[in-house]
This record gives sequence, structure tokens and C-alpha cells, in this order.
Amino acid sequence: MKDFDDDPESKEKEEVNEALEQVKAALGFLISKKMLRGYALVLIACISWMYTDFFKLPDACYEAQPKFNMTLSIKNPNMRWEEFQGLELKGIVRSFGSDGKKAIIRSYDMLTGKPDEEGKKFLLNGFINSYDTKVNGCVESATVFAHIKTLSGAKAVLNGNKGAMKFEQKFLSTKKQKASHKRTKNKRCKVELVVNPIDPIAQGAQVPKGNMKMSCS
Repeated sequence: MKDFDDDPESKEKEEVNEALEQVKAALGFLISKKMLRGYALVLIACISWMYTDFFKLPDACYEAQPKFNMTLSIKNPNMRWEEFQGLELKGIVRSFGSDGKKAIIRSYDMLTGKPDEEGKKFLLNGFINSYDTKVNGCVESATVFAHIKTLSGAKAVLNGNKGAMKFEQKFLSTKKQKASHKRTKNKRCKVELVVNPIDPIAQGAQVPKGNMKMSCS
């Protein structure tokens, strides 16, 4: 009697089945490997997005070009004050933007509108002056340094103090403000000096005095 294991057709079927199993195993391995590779790429992309700037795009401030207006005025000047020469000041406007990789901070001279880190001193002799500055990026802050200028060089009194005063307004000081759509809007500030009248019964020369304030919107 012929043994079933010796049947050529049976052996051929067994070899085909083994080959198919090997092919299935190989395909399963390749598919699993591709899936693992895909998962790894997704994981790498997520980590890069969260912890690197590779995929980050420039923000709205990077392309923004808002206008900044500064109005400077002297109210009630007493022109009989021989010592009073004018209001000397300088101002800086800082802007903020991000190119997706790093924050970009720029500084502009408030009065000339040109890029400048320090700002140049300016003597305001008239009663009112207005300046428009176009900046690149969102207006982050405005800072003004001012004091009353005298002919003799004596230190005038401004807001009860001798010497210069510093006024600063921050527009983007919190994360919420930096994320707001209003950050790309134009900004406006006003600096106003009210010069005190002279004392008609005072004896001798008087040092100029005044009160100054800065308001922004």
C-alpha cells in the first residue's frame, strides 16, 4: 500500500503552502515595518512642532505695518518766563514680530520715524506738534524722556522733580495681548506739558515748573 506522505502531489501542495506562509509572513513584516516607520515620522513631526520652530510660520505681526502717532503739546506757556526755552525730549517706539523661528524686536526714533535704539533729543518750541511713524511689526511699547529746557541750563522742575521724566506705555505686555487681533492696529499717544504761570510777587528769577502726562490709546 502506498504511503500518503510519499504522494508527489501532496508534497507539492505542502511546499506551495509553506511558500505562501513565508510570503504572508514577509508581507506582514514589511507592512508592520512601514507602519512603525509611519508612526515614528508622525511622532517626530509632533515633537518638532511642539519643541522646535521648524514648522512654525511667521505671525501676523511679522507682516504688519501699523502707524504710530505721537502728539506733543505745551499748554498755557508763559512767554514772560525768560528761563523757559522749550520742552526737550526724545522718544522710542519698539515693535514686535516673529518670523516663526525667533522674535524680532525693532526700535524707531519716535520723532523721525527712522530705526534708532536711543532716539535723538528734540526741542519743542511751538505749542503743538504731531508726528506719524510707520513701523514694521506690531507696536510693542512707546517710551518718552523729557525735561524742561532752560536758557541758563538750570534744572527746571517737572512733575515736582528736578531733571528728566520717563513715560512708558506697553501695548503688548501679556500673552493675551500678543495673541489679540488688535495688536496690528494703529497706535496713538499724546504727551502734554502744562507750564505753571509765574508768581507775580516772587523776588528774583524763577525756575520754570510744569506738569507733564502721557496718554495712549
